[in-house]
Amino acid sequence: MNARKPENEGAILIKRDIRPMTTSNSDKILKSLADVVRSKINLSNKKLPIQDKYKKELDLIRSSEYFDPDWYLVTYPDVANEGLDPALHYLLHGGLEGRDPSPHFSSAAYLSRHKSELAGNVNPLVHFMETGGQLPPASEAVEINSTDVEYIRKSKYFDEIWYKNSYGNKIKSSIDAATHYYLYGSSEKLDPSPQFSTESYLDAYETVARSGMNALVHYEKYGKASDLRVEPARDKSASAQVERFYRETRGLQVFEVAHTEPSVNLVTDSISSGSLFGGVGTALIFGALFAQKLNRRLRIVTRHQTPDRVAVRALLKLHGVKTDIDISFVYVPVHDHFAFLSSSISDIYITTSWWTTRSTLYAVNPKNIIYILQEDERMFYSFSMNRLLASEIMKNKNINIVVNSQLMYRHLLRDGVIDEGGNVQYFEPAFPDKLYFFEKKAAGSKLNLGFYARPHNDRNLYIRGLEALDEACASGVIDASQFNVIFFGKDLAPLSLGGKIWPRLVQNVAWQEYGTLVRSFDLCLSLMYTPHPSYPPLDVAASGGVVVTNHFGLKDGPSLARYSANILTSDLDTRSLVEALRRGAELAGHREKRLANYDNNNIERVWHQTLDAVVGKLAQRVQ
Repeated sequence: MNARKPENEGAILIKRDIRPMTTSNSDKILKSLADVVRSKINLSNKKLPIQDKYKKELDLIRSSEYFDPDWYLVTYPDVANEGLDPALHYLLHGGLEGRDPSPHFSSAAYLSRHKSELAGNVNPLVHFMETGGQLPPASEAVEINSTDVEYIRKSKYFDEIWYKNSYGNKIKSSIDAATHYYLYGSSEKLDPSPQFSTESYLDAYETVARSGMNALVHYEKYGKASDLRVEPARDKSASAQVERFYRETRGLQVFEVAHTEPSVNLVTDSISSGSLFGGVGTALIFGALFAQKLNRRLRIVTRHQTPDRVAVRALLKLHGVKTDIDISFVYVPVHDHFAFLSSSISDIYITTSWWTTRSTLYAVNPKNIIYILQEDERMFYSFSMNRLLASEIMKNKNINIVVNSQLMYRHLLRDGVIDEGGNVQYFEPAFPDKLYFFEKKAAGSKLNLGFYARPHNDRNLYIRGLEALDEACASGVIDASQFNVIFFGKDLAPLSLGGKIWPRLVQNVAWQEYGTLVRSFDLCLSLMYTPHPSYPPLDVAASGGVVVTNHFGLKDGPSLARYSANILTSDLDTRSLVEALRRGAELAGHREKRLANYDNNNIERVWHQTLDAVVGKLAQRVQ
């Protein structure tokens, strides 16, 4: 319904929101707040003569689903402070002042819509209850309350010049700044001045937000007298915006302590049993071996959560790395301005991402930083500021960069991100035969097909994998009588493939369980939209299974066959993937050929051996 044309064409109109009634936990919170209000004030229970006079009207208000006495007391603290009966106050004063009896009834909107029918001091809710007057729609226009605008204009928390400079492009020439804040500013959570945060006020006093009342008007009329809290607006200076953007890479705060034994510090986001697969685990192994080489303690520095000490020891032991080195743990929260890391001037810092590298660069000599680069981290982002920052760190020739895998090294070299030699080296990851080995199965047992499935990790191309598996199962390429299907990863939910197979879901497993799982796979589909070979295909191939994965740039059939003939590659269209699964299923069923390929694998098995040359060169460079 269109808003009616006002009788006074010069009047300014405001749209008020009349929300549908709901019930939620906030009602319990509101009741508790109202009980606190009642406990602190003297609400008179004494029956007054005036209540007899208006008994009929009061009974109507109190019985109405649109009247909420708890909400009224909390929203209008002046009523509570005066010890008034909320129903009586609303009847005699509140309704005519445009106060609402609850968030679900707009007194001002009702008065405006039924202006011609109302005479004298008729309460809007009483009129509605007696006559069944029509509730105005949510978009109903009502005349602006000029008194409320004056509250804004005269408030010490309203700065007209600042408001115009901050939001001038939003203000129409036909209205002034105070009127604009009344009409739009509060609902859009704009601030009337640097000293008043609209968003903070509405968040702190939910009932005000639910009522749709202007934040500053509420404060001036009711909040000030009740000492409600006001917080300053967020700093809108250019430097503040820049600081907020860089918050995640805020500089690691380091202070040097004389006569402190130097450490090797591994700086990462988190260390937990669920985060030690792939890159983080590799960085820990590298850090432990490097600390051994320098005969120093390894100090693990986390920035987002406290580290899991037990998981670290278990990881190193499982991967054949000595755990008799001194390992300590330090949590330095990235947002804690009072969190510092004690350090020696000779400390070495191993970083695990461009953002931890950038944080460390604030306080540390670049030549003492070793950046373990395990992905083309530019690819985490669209063409954006973060992509630019990642590129700047990856191209920094003053830090030491160690690239995970020759394939990734060649990719970065081709793209001009790094130069051959210089500050950059690479290594091949190792897959210890204590964890990854061919495990014989009972004759005649079904084959197992694994799918590396992480729906919320975009680079894993989960949907494309589903498309290929669904088609392969529907067409019989993957035969339910021959294969069990297992999804492994995280954030998984039950589903069927081809209307025939319900995969078993395995999520968030520990290292030992992961090794057992990988060894059970005869065939695996593992997609990764990256130039790195990625770990799951190498895990499975190192355990004698067949893997189907995708091409990406220099990552092609010959480059991955160099690791194992059991790694099959495919283009990423569904038809090609289904065909690759067909070839993979055939090879998986040919156990003799598969085992011969396994015996001829060219996959590193011992971390000491694959990292020895890199660690040796870096040790000479940093000492």
